Amino acid sequence: MSTPMGFFCYFSILAPLLFLSIDHVGGSSNQLGSFVDLNREGLDFVIPGNMSRLARSCLQKSSYFCLRRYYIGPRHYRLRGTAGDTRPTALERRVYFNMIRRVFTAFNIFSHYAVDRFSGGCCTYHYETYKIFGHAFGLTPSQYFSRITDFSSQGKQIIFLQGFYIPSMCLNFVQLLSFGKGNLVVQNSAGQGHPFAIPTADNMVHVFHPHYLVDYLTFDWFKAHVICVEKPLICRQFPLSVN
Repeated sequence: MSTPMGFFCYFSILAPLLFLSIDHVGGSSNQLGSFVDLNREGLDFVIPGNMSRLARSCLQKSSYFCLRRYYIGPRHYRLRGTAGDTRPTALERRVYFNMIRRVFTAFNIFSHYAVDRFSGGCCTYHYETYKIFGHAFGLTPSQYFSRITDFSSQGKQIIFLQGFYIPSMCLNFVQLLSFGKGNLVVQNSAGQGHPFAIPTADNMVHVFHPHYLVDYLTFDWFKAHVICVEKPLICRQFPLSVN
């Protein structure tokens, strides 16, 4: 990855870690619940690791990434008087179950619900995701399914980023990130102004300057270095926008 001059000092800091699992780095994390409700829309991802409940749950399924959901917000913009006030019908529930069950492992849409452990990892969590972020906005099961499985790069940029700050390294290790439509929001008060790092399964650590996140942390980059390393079929179906 190309980086602006004057930023290489962070790579020298990381040099001893390039062949170590980032999970060996200690520290404690604040409680990481849902992403805050923002005027954004996109694919929410979790980076596996040991620094949060979601990251640990993801690590049990993949060493690369987990797709959490397709997020639409904020919540108070949800439709009222139509889909927003009703639950999906039994038919809609069955339709979405049947669609997501076929592909949830292919796209790493893993459930962290205990109840789903007894059914192969599907599909109570997936249904709840559709109900909250799909049906409540008037989307049919097919329409929400098409969004959560759309890994095309066009029209997607980094719009949300949350990291775990390690003071001894002056780095924010990314735990949650989102690509889609909207303005970039960084939720990381402790490490404000410090670079962000994404560890990958090959024991490399990729560092991004906080002033150049939109330019360098693109969905193409994330696909090439994270998603398609584990799931090459995704990049065959959704090629990178630039080679």
